[in-house]
Amino acid sequence: MEYQTGTIEEQGDRVLMISTDPGLMDSHAGSGDVLERHRKYAERVDSLDIIVLGATPGKKNVVTPRLTVYAVGRGFFGVREALVRGRQICRDKRITLLVTQDPHVTGFVGMRLKRHFHIPLLVNMHGDFLNNHHWRSEHWQHRIKDYLQRRIIPRADALRVVSAGIRDKLLKYGIAPEKISVIN
Repeated sequence: MEYQTGTIEEQGDRVLMISTDPGLMDSHAGSGDVLERHRKYAERVDSLDIIVLGATPGKKNVVTPRLTVYAVGRGFFGVREALVRGRQICRDKRITLLVTQDPHVTGFVGMRLKRHFHIPLLVNMHGDFLNNHHWRSEHWQHRIKDYLQRRIIPRADALRVVSAGIRDKLLKYGIAPEKISVIN
């Protein structure tokens, strides 16, 4: 399978996305156009399933015949539930691409599914986290996230970043340029 790293291009793809955006469960959650954007993404693929960590567990939102959003809890049990739900979706729908919102907790779930099912993984980086000592020192959880991202980033099949500066950091970190797309 060949795909564009920055967009979901190929018809016939079955995509599983791991997110933390509660706006995907409810269009009134204050996330702007997030649900409408994902409806448009879903029009370009056979199916787009999204697991939302940190939402009200157990909720399922069938937005369109091609777009379904599943809510799982937060913390350890939310991650466990995301893995269980993700395995079920990967098996049932024969997912062809995994997409994660970040190289942290959602990246961890994506990486576990990638290893189990041998599915390509696209990791989004919406912020400047890598080798960012200020960010790392802001909160004790950031040290755990830093540990995760240093294992996930090199193993991702593609990385989508929001700036040339982050792209340059990834290149210095040893990531191949063909794995990185800058899409702001």
